[in-house]
Amino acid sequence: VAGTTGYDALAHIDGLFVDPEGAEELARAYRAFAAPAADQGGDWPATARRAAHRVAAHELASEIERLVRTADRICAARPALRDHAPAALRTAIREILVRLPVYRPYAVPGSPCTPADTALLREAAEGARTAFAVPEEAHAADVVRDAALGLLGDGPDQRDFCARFAQTASALRAKSVEDTAFYRYAPLLSAAEVGGAPERPAVSPREFHAFCARTQRDWPASGTVLSTHDTKRSADVRARLAALCEFPRQWRELLAALE
Repeated sequence: VAGTTGYDALAHIDGLFVDPEGAEELARAYRAFAAPAADQGGDWPATARRAAHRVAAHELASEIERLVRTADRICAARPALRDHAPAALRTAIREILVRLPVYRPYAVPGSPCTPADTALLREAAEGARTAFAVPEEAHAADVVRDAALGLLGDGPDQRDFCARFAQTASALRAKSVEDTAFYRYAPLLSAAEVGGAPERPAVSPREFHAFCARTQRDWPASGTVLSTHDTKRSADVRARLAALCEFPRQWRELLAALE
């Protein structure tokens, strides 16, 4: 492995050609024209979270239930954890998964987890606590967090939970963000791309050069791509869409004329 598959480079190259002020004006025009509710396309984080909940409850429901059964066995084998009901574990698993901002954590029972993954799972678990109507049940989020970090032992169930949790996290993010939310949030479609950040599409020249310098220093053989089998739109189409950032007023006037 000599670096990444190149989507981070794609995002930086695309973002370099996005005018930040123009992108913000396009976002305002989008909300005024389409009038989406905050949780139905008007706000990117809420849109992505809503899509993740939908996928977790439908397309990946069987994977979630498998994790619940494994977590339940882990709890049943430890007297201190036996009071955590499957319903609470289910809520904790689902809510932590939808709050992970990356595709997956990398954890193996018996081995230390990276500080970055530990921090991500702790933050996701803290956010998951807010989904519990009964405060006492929120402790299930701590159990799921520790199981995902490989901190609850090194038995077959613990290893299985760690691996399956990471696999489910990857599938959930791909299906909810790439295949759902990207098509529900549309101020600037060129930013709704694998590796992209629709809520912050612009990349400053300073950021771009810092990324290039870091890549050259640490991962000189890393991938650099503009189009792949997985990109939603080709590089030339994204470049044409990004040009709208230079003409937000004209775009808004055209929308009004066509309405």
